[in-house]
Amino acid sequence: MLPTATRKARRAKKIHAQDQLKFRKLHVRRGDKVLILAGKDRGKEGKVLRVITKTNRVVVEKCNIIKRHQKPNQRTAKGGIVEVEGPLHISNVKLIDRGEIPK
Repeated sequence: MLPTATRKARRAKKIHAQDQLKFRKLHVRRGDKVLILAGKDRGKEGKVLRVITKTNRVVVEKCNIIKRHQKPNQRTAKGGIVEVEGPLHISNVKLIDRGEIPK
């Protein structure tokens, strides 16, 4: 069994490595024009709507469309099947044009 100090040091090192992964600098940001490299929408181009840094994913306009079943509520009086853009992993997109950041 390892001494307590060594175990604590290893645990601290592990947590620090996880924090570094969380706050990595990504090659795309909101408003950029990207090309989809993999998946069912391979070859399509679109604008980045959202970047999710925690899971290294991006949401691209008019790409990776998924269907969601929505229940009626206060905001949407009518329920039904809604088509929305799903997130893609950041490694599956390539930067084409650096766009301006929308406000």
